[in-house]
Amino acid sequence: MHWPFRPISLTIRCASKLQQARPRCRRFKIDLGPSGDRLERAESMRKAQTQATPPADTPWCFYDLAEIHLYRCDHDGFIRQVVAGILDAPRN
Repeated sequence: MHWPFRPISLTIRCASKLQQARPRCRRFKIDLGPSGDRLERAESMRKAQTQATPPADTPWCFYDLAEIHLYRCDHDGFIRQVVAGILDAPRN
């Protein structure tokens, strides 16, 4: 698979998950149980990578952070990180 295609394919897959998750997120909060702590640690690590100058492990740090926002039903955060990942991809 060609490199630029992979982030675009991931974006499409995540956007599809977002569309499926929207009705559930409106009705109830997803309980992640013990995984919630690991998710917080992952979010902290990936957020630090996105804020580094230059960002580390791009564009994947943005896409992983987007997926974490998706699990938390934070649609705006999801879109913001996906866009940041797409905009950062040409730099790599």
